[in-house]
Amino acid sequence: DKTESGDAFKKNRIQTLKVEFDLIGMGPVPNNSKQIFMIIESAGKQTLQDASRSASWFNFKGQDIPYSSMVKVDYEGTPLKIDMFFDPPGGRFISGTYQVKFFSETEFIGQKQVNII
Repeated sequence: DKTESGDAFKKNRIQTLKVEFDLIGMGPVPNNSKQIFMIIESAGKQTLQDASRSASWFNFKGQDIPYSSMVKVDYEGTPLKIDMFFDPPGGRFISGTYQVKFFSETEFIGQKQVNII
């Protein structure tokens, strides 16, 4: 397994996109359980989804939003390392700029731009 970091990646070297981040400063959590959603948008604003399963959506402030990946975590209000994974449709990413966004059920967490060349 190779791990690369930075902002630009070669498309023929990416089989799985792994995103690591620290979850901090979220509001009160009933039962310490949180769902974290990752949305990967292509340059055309289309959300990439896993082709091996049916489309996945979550409701955020009354709007149904498609997501690329989801993890369930136990969050107790202290920093928590999160690892999320996504296998691109057809096994390859297309060259371009992607927006990677993160949400919980109730909050926008953040975003990152990734360039695939």
